[in-house]
Amino acid sequence: MSGGDVFATGRATVAYRILETGTKLRASIGTGAKAPTLYQRFSVYGDPTLRAEKNVGVDAGVDQTLFDGRAKLSATVFRARYRELIDFNSATLRYFNVSRALIQGVELSGEATLVPDAWRVRASYTYQHAENLQTKAALLRRPFNKGSLSLVYTGLPKLELEARLVMIGARYDFNNQTFGRSVMPGWGRLDLRADYAVNDHLSVFGRIENALDKRYEEIRDYGTAGRSFYAGLKTTW
Repeated sequence: MSGGDVFATGRATVAYRILETGTKLRASIGTGAKAPTLYQRFSVYGDPTLRAEKNVGVDAGVDQTLFDGRAKLSATVFRARYRELIDFNSATLRYFNVSRALIQGVELSGEATLVPDAWRVRASYTYQHAENLQTKAALLRRPFNKGSLSLVYTGLPKLELEARLVMIGARYDFNNQTFGRSVMPGWGRLDLRADYAVNDHLSVFGRIENALDKRYEEIRDYGTAGRSFYAGLKTTW
């Protein structure tokens, strides 16, 4: 994009397995960058001088298998420091660059076989704290808590069925009526999915998103789809 920043990114990882206990220790460090969108630069709320946001992130975690591989648990702590993070100023109604910001937290996940070759359960949970280091205010649209819970059925040949509950906790967002911050309530959504393998290279899938037709907002005053149906073909080669 004309006038945009040019940047390079990189990542390094390391892992160590303890075969006797089924444990894997892992860690990574990396850099990232994101250029501002056209809307953030040139809309009525934009700033054409916005700079690309850049970050350095580190994480460390452990994966543990249990019960002869029937269960797996994972835990990860993460921390990322941002420079020039792009945010929205509710006082000036303009996008701007935050000089310094910090996002840190913990991720937990697990998967277990309830009935071999038939039922599996998956779960995940993330806690994150996202803060403007200049003002000490929480960053907008970043939930403190989020998670998911899935039940998967594979008891019929070539068929996989999944029911997945997605849960997002409270977070701050911009209030167009008061021109300030407000707390957005948490929400939950149920998705259903089916996948049938016709052969090694072709599968048929279908899914229902927001199966219970839940009304919720991911961004304040922006609507989300109600019950939605999708179907298609997927090929691999």
